[in-house]
Amino acid sequence: MSNSNQGFFLKELRLTGIDLEPAIVTLKKGLNVISGPSDTGKTFIFQCIEFLLGRSRPPKNVPEARKYTKSFLQIQTYLGKNYTLERSLKGGDFKKYDFELSEIDDSTKHEKFSEIELSDFLLSLGGMKGKKARKNQKGETKNITFRVLHNFFLLGEIELQSEMSPIQKEQYVDKTYLENVFKYLLTGQDDGNIIVKADKNTVANRKVKMELLDEFIASSYEELSGISGAITEPQINSQLDKLNNSMTTLSQEYAQFKKIFDEHYQEKKTIEQNIREKQSRIVYLDDLLIRADILSEQYMSDIARLRSTIETSLTLSSLDSSSCPMCHSKLESRIEINMDMVVQSSHAEIEKITALLNELIDTKRMFNDEKRLLVSKLEEDQNIADSITEVIEHQINNEMARISNFLNLYGDKKADLSKAQLIMKRITQYESDKTTIEKFLDKVKDQESTGFIDLDVSTVLPLLSIYEALLKEINFPNLTKLSYSEGLHDFVINDKNRQEFGKGYRAITYAAFIVSLIQLLKTKTYQIGLAVFDSPLVTYKKPKMNTDDLISVDLAENFYHYLAQHFKDLQMIVIENTPPPNGDTEINHIEFTKNDEFGRYGFIPHVKKIEK
Repeated sequence: MSNSNQGFFLKELRLTGIDLEPAIVTLKKGLNVISGPSDTGKTFIFQCIEFLLGRSRPPKNVPEARKYTKSFLQIQTYLGKNYTLERSLKGGDFKKYDFELSEIDDSTKHEKFSEIELSDFLLSLGGMKGKKARKNQKGETKNITFRVLHNFFLLGEIELQSEMSPIQKEQYVDKTYLENVFKYLLTGQDDGNIIVKADKNTVANRKVKMELLDEFIASSYEELSGISGAITEPQINSQLDKLNNSMTTLSQEYAQFKKIFDEHYQEKKTIEQNIREKQSRIVYLDDLLIRADILSEQYMSDIARLRSTIETSLTLSSLDSSSCPMCHSKLESRIEINMDMVVQSSHAEIEKITALLNELIDTKRMFNDEKRLLVSKLEEDQNIADSITEVIEHQINNEMARISNFLNLYGDKKADLSKAQLIMKRITQYESDKTTIEKFLDKVKDQESTGFIDLDVSTVLPLLSIYEALLKEINFPNLTKLSYSEGLHDFVINDKNRQEFGKGYRAITYAAFIVSLIQLLKTKTYQIGLAVFDSPLVTYKKPKMNTDDLISVDLAENFYHYLAQHFKDLQMIVIENTPPPNGDTEINHIEFTKNDEFGRYGFIPHVKKIEK
């Protein structure tokens, strides 16, 4: 059982297309063998698995699969969590579902992943996300990607049979990078802490920066000393908390007084409006009273005039109308005046004017009464207004001014403490930068004396032990000694370089090397969790091949048996032309027959042609 429960295995590969029967391969934990003749889709399965695990290039455009548009791969972690990856067979980004493949439809929620995002996700399942490997002698590094790990668990037929090193592949541009990825898999120590070898100018610049940082730190402490109470960061934080609490309480108290102030101010405004309205009414009434006095005098004048008219008329009516009162000569009357009518009319007019005068007197009395009431009310309103002004100016404003003074005082103190806090943070950052430079300079010294740690025999020994035990268990012919060549970055079997064997032995020893690596990872806290081999076993059943290219059927069967027995808890997938040995029930055997009459024709559902 794996010690880490990291990694994942494959459960189902599926291709779909419009109005097409899906192409499906169901896989299990343990050993899976996919066998069958050529042109049944075995290598196409391998390419689809690579493609769905991050390879950029789509699978080959085989005729049988051209109408299929989508590919799916369900994976399961060794902790039991299922995920499904989807990708168009033309390439592009991925869709990731947190469900089994059978639960997915067009409405299922998913995440879109780029190749980089997919790599990070798969690395996180194996406990290897964020690891780095050195790519050159300067010490420059780059992230370990899931795509580069394909070199250690997804091996195609040509690669397995080639003469290149399985560790530092000839076609691989960044050979140093691949070697250090392998070193990480063996040791668990990545190159994330390596500092790139710096030239003299870089080192000198860092030393100058160190001196500047020392000056900045000293000046910051001097600035800090001028701030009262600023001793330590915890004390500053404590004082800031107390100030904030006090200011919150004062702000609430200020808000309450502000509310009372607003209420009093609004009341004062209302009363002052009433005072203005009363004053305006009094002025208006005074104007009316003046006009009434003038009118009253007019009425009195009219009454006096009418009374004079009456007296004159009565005098005239008592005189002899036929002689002159002066000379007593007889007068001739041309107009006759009825003095009684004049007297009567004057009396009637006097009565009318007297009635108007009485009404005017009553109106003046009413105006005067209203004025006296208004003056009395005006005095009351003014007293209330003065009282409110007294409360506002001498009570509320005083309290608000007191609170405002405290808030300003606390605000100034808070500004000082906040400034001290910023200075503390600045000092912390300066000291952190200084520590980083010190570490850099220390590592530069270490690198000058020791250089980088490269892959060597001592690093490979734990793997070499597992590898040798495997070869012995499968009865590799005449095995007496197994060693590692640092120059070739490959293994030496019985004093013969592995690359010098025929391609049949190169393939099985390459596959055995990968199996040993996966077995070593069982003891780590990180894990890939599976390996996929396309045609690792070139057996005697291919008689046209050269003798050096063949391995014995016993060796092939022993290899199958080893995988079935030692990898029940992980997953091994072998794609071969020939079936595994009969009788091993622990193998999940998927056989393609390329025959419509029996078994499964191939990976892509076959449509049988109807003979005419």
